[in-house]
Amino acid sequence: MGWIQTYRGKRFDPLTPDTNLVSIIDIAHALSNIPRLGGHAKPFYSVAQHSILVAEIVPEFGLQALLHDATEAYLLDIPSPIKHSHEFLAYRRAEEKLHREIMWHFGLSALLPDEVRAADRLALKLEANWHMSPMDPELAEELALLPGTMTAYGMFRTPLGPREAETRFLTTFHDYWKDHAASLPNPEMVP
Repeated sequence: MGWIQTYRGKRFDPLTPDTNLVSIIDIAHALSNIPRLGGHAKPFYSVAQHSILVAEIVPEFGLQALLHDATEAYLLDIPSPIKHSHEFLAYRRAEEKLHREIMWHFGLSALLPDEVRAADRLALKLEANWHMSPMDPELAEELALLPGTMTAYGMFRTPLGPREAETRFLTTFHDYWKDHAASLPNPEMVP
């Protein structure tokens, strides 16, 4: 079988993606059910909630930040040390191709701004501090150098259940989509 069945019942091949089958509903649903931190967090904390946090950190790149992990809805995630090993080169290529297709579908550049990458790293540090026990000492030291960060994003400390994370992900998407759609050649395009 060369495809997966999505939440909405679509046959989606993540290795040869058809951009017309990309769905924000499928993405939101899947990401809300996938645990962050490789499932090692004390509570369940979803990739959807992580994505909302990243968008909150860099609202000027909100849509790209929100969708930075959208490939995980179709390919899942592999912990970074494994994903970046030589043995997983084919996986990384498939993920990069899928990322380009998803971003193209939403009229976004596939090249993530440095600010989104930095926000993703900050979110990891915050989430590890909030939800891992014990926290890695190096991450704790790095967070100590960022005064005010823990309180600025503290509202994300409380884990959301999958349904609430899905709803908030979709709400956040539509909030950013309104502004973005106006800049597209066909603003009536429905994601």
